[in-house]
Amino acid sequence: MRGEPFSEAEIDRLARLWASGEGIAKLCAASGRKHGTISRMISRRRDKFPKRSNSVTPRKEKPAHPKWHEQATIRRAADLWGGGATAAEIAKTLGLSRQAVTAIAVRNRDKFPARQSNAAVIAKRRRDVEVAEFGGTEAASHVPQMPDNAEPTGFLDAVDRDRCLFSCDPVGTASGSSMRVCGAPRAGDEQFTRYCRFHVRLSRGIGTLSERRADQVLKREAGRFAEAAE
Repeated sequence: MRGEPFSEAEIDRLARLWASGEGIAKLCAASGRKHGTISRMISRRRDKFPKRSNSVTPRKEKPAHPKWHEQATIRRAADLWGGGATAAEIAKTLGLSRQAVTAIAVRNRDKFPARQSNAAVIAKRRRDVEVAEFGGTEAASHVPQMPDNAEPTGFLDAVDRDRCLFSCDPVGTASGSSMRVCGAPRAGDEQFTRYCRFHVRLSRGIGTLSERRADQVLKREAGRFAEAAE
């Protein structure tokens, strides 16, 4: 069949294949003719082989403000991070991918500071609790009383309501979104704004021996100056 002219019957048969969506390679296999021969025939017989429109998938427009750019999302993610939640837990809570949470942290380093290892955090919490409970009169005088309206609440509830995120659960029994927290109003004027005033002081500890004796030293020196002035 090679080199012979196309008959109308052959053209009709190939046209049906073309209309069904088959390409030139299929037409070559069905007719036993070369690719160039089929191409030239198609270009001459557009009445039987109309041009095909290339289907282009419409490009998806990116949202103007992706969810992970929203300040509220960043703020919630930062609170979860500050409370000890992992990137995976934050992603699950906020309905984001883990990659999106990582992108938030990278773009907002000031809100996502590097954390100590879990063992170091647990050890520090244990020391803080021991100081608060067994530090004696001197230690107790440096720790304000817990607010009367403070009630333990879930971690996520405290995040939503801007409440203290200090864990109320025994050390090592819970972490991240599963733990209960203080729930008292946050100390907004303090450096550590995720805690209430009581737990800000507890987190800072009772200070060094020199710092704890500073008030006594100042009072003693003030008394000496007063005596010298008389």
